[in-house]
Amino acid sequence: MDLETIYSVLASWGFSAFTQVENAWSVGQLFPGKDRCGLYILGFADGEFYVGESSDIPKRFSQHRKKYDDIVYFSYVLEAQERRRPLEEEIIHTLEAQGFVLRNIEHSSIPQGASDLDLVVEPARRKAWIAGQGLQQEKCERPVNQSLYSSYKDIYRRFMGFPVAADTLHFLRYYLDATVLDWRKTEMSFWGGSCLSPAGYKSIKYKLPTIARVNIYRQEVLTVAQDMVFNGDNIPLAISFHAASSPIDALPKELGDQVAGHSGVKLWGHKYKSGGHDQTAFIAAGFEAALGLLEDDQIRKGLRVLNTRLMMKGPCLWKGNHCLPLVEGVADVS
Repeated sequence: MDLETIYSVLASWGFSAFTQVENAWSVGQLFPGKDRCGLYILGFADGEFYVGESSDIPKRFSQHRKKYDDIVYFSYVLEAQERRRPLEEEIIHTLEAQGFVLRNIEHSSIPQGASDLDLVVEPARRKAWIAGQGLQQEKCERPVNQSLYSSYKDIYRRFMGFPVAADTLHFLRYYLDATVLDWRKTEMSFWGGSCLSPAGYKSIKYKLPTIARVNIYRQEVLTVAQDMVFNGDNIPLAISFHAASSPIDALPKELGDQVAGHSGVKLWGHKYKSGGHDQTAFIAAGFEAALGLLEDDQIRKGLRVLNTRLMMKGPCLWKGNHCLPLVEGVADVS
């Protein structure tokens, strides 16, 4: 474990020198006063680290000890409550960018260790998929859940009454084929689809419920919506994408700037904690502009990278809201 190297980075934030805490169940002796609020670093026996924040660091350490029996080093810095979370995110991004292996899930971009996804899709196939080596989607039967299917039949029937329903199904099929690894095999466990659900963000507003969404792990990765207001502009039909930013060369720098080579596509820049720092977002005006993004090799790779990383982090949080009739309609598209 290269403690000297990581400490040279942490020292700029005022972290304490690392204390050996192997087999220790408490670090309360390091906090003689009442102030226990701040950030901490756990160092593990295998050389990995964890960055955390808490209003009571000793209490949080003892909670970690119940989960991890291989904590061997500990460092901390006291910090005001309003500064903890922004600093946690900044430190995670900095350490990850410098090659340190982190056990964090939130705010981190690169999942570590074994994944349930590896039990469903071979790691070699996953890597070849991300690299764009011409793999075809695996053809298999889709999951069956009659109770869940029945729950969403009426919603899907209302969805099909929208003028854009057929085009949405065709677009979703193109998106899944292009960006979601073996989507039939990973459906409901690792990704979910929904339609006609309410939505809203600080930076964009919807006058109507969203037409359709794709969710992976703890975040939306695709949204199709009507009458979206973004950056002061009304977009009659808008499609928002989240993607990894690292595979994409010429990203715009300012919110609302047009994406080079893609008329009708603007930078949104929204990020979810679950997607980490290597993340960006776009808003396309209409299906034609959205399809143009999917046909861009770099952007398609960015979409694949983020989607696959999220699947590796864990199961889809919204699997209980998965609209099986919607995905059945998508699967029937030829």
